[in-house]
Amino acid sequence: MIAEVHYTDENLITMLEAGDEDAIARNPHLAACHTCRDGLEQYRSIVNVLGNEAAWDYRELKDEPDPSTVATLRAFASSMQQQDEEAETYVAALLEGARETWMPRLRAHPEWRTAGVVRKLVGDAFGALTKLPLDGVEMTSLAIEIADHLVEQSCGSDVVARVRGHAWREHAYNLFYIGQFKASLAACDRADQELSRCVVDDYDKARVAVVRALSLRPLDRVAEGMALADGAVAVFAKYGDEDRLASAAITAAQMHFKVSDYRTALQVLQPASRLATRVGAHTRAMLENNIAYCFRHLGDDESAIRHYQICSAVLEEIGSVTEAVRVRWSIANVLATVGKTVDASRELVSVRSDFIRLGMAYETCISAIEIAELLLIESRFEEAESLCRETCSRLESSGLGNTTRAMTAVAFLTEAVRSRAATTKLVRHVRDYVRRLREEPNLLFAPLF
Repeated sequence: MIAEVHYTDENLITMLEAGDEDAIARNPHLAACHTCRDGLEQYRSIVNVLGNEAAWDYRELKDEPDPSTVATLRAFASSMQQQDEEAETYVAALLEGARETWMPRLRAHPEWRTAGVVRKLVGDAFGALTKLPLDGVEMTSLAIEIADHLVEQSCGSDVVARVRGHAWREHAYNLFYIGQFKASLAACDRADQELSRCVVDDYDKARVAVVRALSLRPLDRVAEGMALADGAVAVFAKYGDEDRLASAAITAAQMHFKVSDYRTALQVLQPASRLATRVGAHTRAMLENNIAYCFRHLGDDESAIRHYQICSAVLEEIGSVTEAVRVRWSIANVLATVGKTVDASRELVSVRSDFIRLGMAYETCISAIEIAELLLIESRFEEAESLCRETCSRLESSGLGNTTRAMTAVAFLTEAVRSRAATTKLVRHVRDYVRRLREEPNLLFAPLF
């Protein structure tokens, strides 16, 4: 196994002394290595703090580095490293038990309120999000609670601003993931506000721009989203960050999905797909998923299934449970489209079971309606009616903001199935309505006769 190589403290300090920000921006190792990039920013923060004239002695400067300055910077880096090491233990204790206990436990332990704990929570939130989404959201809420109360004098203003910006950005993505798009945009505003206080913020702001674009898409603000995604692609290309460049390309493609331009979306994605062997596993999975989506809407079902299967295999390998289930859901729908109803029904039943286990109420409801459609095709009316009634009960106890509207639509479908008046057209009408409710909460149900 090859040991990972990082820049030394002297290397990082020399870069800052040179003052060539363009060279730093183009440095491929810094673009790819979070450890070295964070170390550089920590040293930059100390330099800013030391910019106060009271911190300097105006005697003639020597050519060689001042040992006391290097010692100060090293001490700061050691302190940050110690925080990160302590955060491992603190976060493990913080996240014990049900998520409802996490915030009260944090309030009882002021020693856990460190920048290291914020970094740990932000770094681990995505993994939690793909397994139990609400856990991921709560982790970023904890990160914000800590970050917003950090004392700048003890950490450095640049460090605190960056930590807060990262926490708010991750929270914005988590909110987008669970469908709270307006709240996500508000969190993006806060992330940008914090990052604007940093010395170098274009890279971090590009990451926020991608999240903002994702949340603008469901709100039909496509032009804004496209501009943000394109700008992020340019920034990540400048820094040589191929993984985030690919992610930004995916976001740009999804803007084209919104206007049903799947051919252009595929053209956006295919250059990024050539980076598949050089990007992270999750990014590769998302590339495959979006390429599959393009092929599906272009009528190439065989290619769609092939890319979905690659995506599902990668997600299963890295343990992204919720996303793997969503991809299996897509495969089931393609199988239904090509007439393989038995295979599609079997896969949908399995997918719905996983949605129930994961607490994904909207997805549980929509997949149930899709199963009901396949049951109706086989004239299994009693089973379809029973499934619709169960879905109404689940919606009633789900606590969703749009429960009443969703229940109205499913109840209408249930009655149509009971009276043997339901058609596949009606089932799809109800399914599409419930799907739209997540993004259009005030949408009224119009019965289809």
